[in-house]
Amino acid sequence: MTADNLWLPDLSAFFALAADALVCAGPAGEGGASATGFREHATAVPFPAGVVDQDRRIVWANPSACAYLNVDAETLEGSKLTDIGVRVARATDPFLRASPEWVDVVGLGGVRHVLLRRMPLDDGTHGMLALDLSGVVNAALNLDEAETRFRSFMEHAPVAAVLKDEAGRYVWANPTYFDTYRIPPDNFLGTTVEDHLPLQAREQARMIELADRQVLEQGKPARATRKFTRPDGSTGTDVGWRFALPAGDGTKLLGEVFLDITESTSVKARLNAAEARYRDLFGHCGVAMVATQLNGAVDQLNSSAEQLLRRSLATARGKLLENFLAPEFGATLARQRAALLAGRRCPPANVTVLVANSDPRTVQSSIVLIRDWRGEPDHFVHVLSPLQVQPHERGEDDRPSFLLTRGQARILELVSAGLTDTAVAQCLRLTRDGVTHHLRRLSALLNTNTRTELVMRAVNLGLLDGSQWPPVVPSHRVSRSRQP
Repeated sequence: MTADNLWLPDLSAFFALAADALVCAGPAGEGGASATGFREHATAVPFPAGVVDQDRRIVWANPSACAYLNVDAETLEGSKLTDIGVRVARATDPFLRASPEWVDVVGLGGVRHVLLRRMPLDDGTHGMLALDLSGVVNAALNLDEAETRFRSFMEHAPVAAVLKDEAGRYVWANPTYFDTYRIPPDNFLGTTVEDHLPLQAREQARMIELADRQVLEQGKPARATRKFTRPDGSTGTDVGWRFALPAGDGTKLLGEVFLDITESTSVKARLNAAEARYRDLFGHCGVAMVATQLNGAVDQLNSSAEQLLRRSLATARGKLLENFLAPEFGATLARQRAALLAGRRCPPANVTVLVANSDPRTVQSSIVLIRDWRGEPDHFVHVLSPLQVQPHERGEDDRPSFLLTRGQARILELVSAGLTDTAVAQCLRLTRDGVTHHLRRLSALLNTNTRTELVMRAVNLGLLDGSQWPPVVPSHRVSRSRQP
């Protein structure tokens, strides 16, 4: 405990009473104040008072002293405090020990912290005035211990913590604060936030000061997520609280506790971007894809799958994918899913799809198990791709002389990867109308009506290698002429 954090009540009244006792005791004799006058005055004071001789035996005690010691006056007279089990010693606390008027009284149910004033009297005895301040002192000691524990906790906390005065000057900060905002701790106390920001971030400093004043004036804690700038110009994001604290001098302190979430925010942004790319690829891919729950219930269909099944997502969602296959192939999908969940490889399998209002179609089913961020199985993606047509099964249109120009081959690859016409045009530095023209010529060449049919037809004819992703046009199916 230090003099800075020990709070004591105003003792002027106590010492005024002591002074009054001396004055009202009458003219002082050669040995001190009047013993008779002291007793007359001290009888009515509301705190312990008494007279002791040279041997420290009690000559007289006022009613308050008898009540405090829980002993009657007759028993006290002629006794020493040690005779009734009470011992008085100099204060042991370092701060209290600095004043000889502080003593520890032992034997009254623990250690009592007492402020003791003694004065010589004219009959050779000494008058004693005592004020028990144990409650205040113990509260101060407990507060000091609590403050020590709190400071120790905050010094080692993984969040940035700081205290400012009402003028916005820093009065304390923990090591995490210096590490998070990359502020050197030297000469830190007494500075303001503006002292640690580059010139281009002065508006940010003004906003911080405005928010600080608002919390101090309203006295209500405020939560905030902030973009911050470090002295070196680097930026980050933090989240935390501002709150007002009482200071010992009647003013207020502003406390701040903030957690640096820069890395997690960046990871979240990258994750959102990856999910957006995944959704875009899934939705616009030229190959039919069906996302299902682990039990096989349909969750999502991409546009190619809707065209293949001739069913909308609204009519398919929640139903088992097996419902859209020929009955004999339901067990095939179940075996594929079970193999993936068990950690085994799952080779593609041919299945027959029941197409609404049309003839069944045989496709190749490949399944991918998608896991969540914890590595736990989350859902399946079923890829229903056209069957590869073997050379002896190919029609007349697939003769070796059936080649694509380099431009047609590149457009076909980009379309099969799910890119839109606008994206294809940007990749090839063509106009959107130019891409549309090439797609029309390809559709007429392969006798197809939709992008999905175009891709499936190209795979069937061997113009696209569907065994890899994204599909590519084999080099032997591209014309060597200089025609783009």
